[in-house]
Amino acid sequence: MIVCLDGQEKKAEIAQLLKNSFRTEGSGAENHFMIRAGRSDALFCGLAGGSAAEGKRIALTQTEKMITDIGVSRIIRRLREERFYRDVFRFSLLSGIREEIMEAAEESGMDAGKMGSSLLLFVMDAENGDYLTVQLGKGLIMGTDTDGGIRRIGPPDSGHSLLDPTGTVSPDALERLRIGFGNAAPYRRIVLTADSAERGMLPPREEIFHGDSFRRNLCRLPMSMVGNYIINSQFYHDIAIIIIDFVEFC
Repeated sequence: MIVCLDGQEKKAEIAQLLKNSFRTEGSGAENHFMIRAGRSDALFCGLAGGSAAEGKRIALTQTEKMITDIGVSRIIRRLREERFYRDVFRFSLLSGIREEIMEAAEESGMDAGKMGSSLLLFVMDAENGDYLTVQLGKGLIMGTDTDGGIRRIGPPDSGHSLLDPTGTVSPDALERLRIGFGNAAPYRRIVLTADSAERGMLPPREEIFHGDSFRRNLCRLPMSMVGNYIINSQFYHDIAIIIIDFVEFC
């Protein structure tokens, strides 16, 4: 996908990494990825965690639909200019997800209270680099700037696990839902990672990766080495990671 950052066209290269060392067949507890590139000139990357696959799918697709219909840059402009729009946006987003979950539960006979999920999203307007972050539950979005510095993107998490099975249907979801925004021009890499990744990590088996933090390696290793880094690491929790590199044309 081609994106424009600070007036310069770059190519967005995207990798998704999933490793689960203890999943039982058909458990449905794995993190759910969603990556869309090119739809309405927006890049949409998201992770959802929970026990019901349908609940995770609904959370991601409903969020994508709402943000795409309104437009990333328009949402950000209203967040900047309108004092109460953040609350309106959060309420509308959560209401839409819950309505879809209730309909799906009624059709399938499932318990709607078990179809919740948490969310970690990065959505970017490809034409100007404006981005929106949405977070419900633990997790981290990081950016590596052009000088190699690492920064947190978006507000801190709300203190609940990304694998929280109630997430979007929990009574306190509205107050826990965090919204952030900015422009991606300063960054050469964006990383989304579930909270369970670093917490569930044992020392890597290969010496090349020893002595540096998990987050730092994700942000600084060349894309070609990140997969090997994950493969050579040992985890006792699910991990789910999305990496976006903004690369100049040769």
